[in-house]
Amino acid sequence: IKKIFLRGLIMKFFFAFIVGLSLSIISLNSFACSCAAPLSIEKGAPRALQNASAVFVGVAEKVILADPNHFGDHTYTTFKITEAFKGPKDSLTTKIITMCCLCGYSFKEGDKYLVYSGQRKDGSYNASTCGRTKRANSDTEKEIEFLRNLAPHKSH
Repeated sequence: IKKIFLRGLIMKFFFAFIVGLSLSIISLNSFACSCAAPLSIEKGAPRALQNASAVFVGVAEKVILADPNHFGDHTYTTFKITEAFKGPKDSLTTKIITMCCLCGYSFKEGDKYLVYSGQRKDGSYNASTCGRTKRANSDTEKEIEFLRNLAPHKSH
């Protein structure tokens, strides 16, 4: 009887362990950033330009990590805008909150980006990994050229 009791106890412990592990994995995945599949340049860029508060090509001149806490990190990135399609023409600072499922874009100082930025009610700008923001390179040149032909006011 002792063996049967021990075997049952071990089975219950093992079952509880497996259930707990499964729930932990499921909950971690539910907080991950997940985005819809990106649209083509022809379909996605006009929509993103219309919905954004600022669209530009710029160099991330200064990246500052501020207010790190258990609610996420606030990263402020100041851009020197080299080409504006919408919004500010000279410089812009984004306030990105990176934590669990907010999908904030992390910029690297000195790199050039094509940025589609929204504006919050407090006036700060943001950019998401789920948007069309990306590091500017030869792959993004087609999208930049497309924007040059779309944008209502241009600066080069």
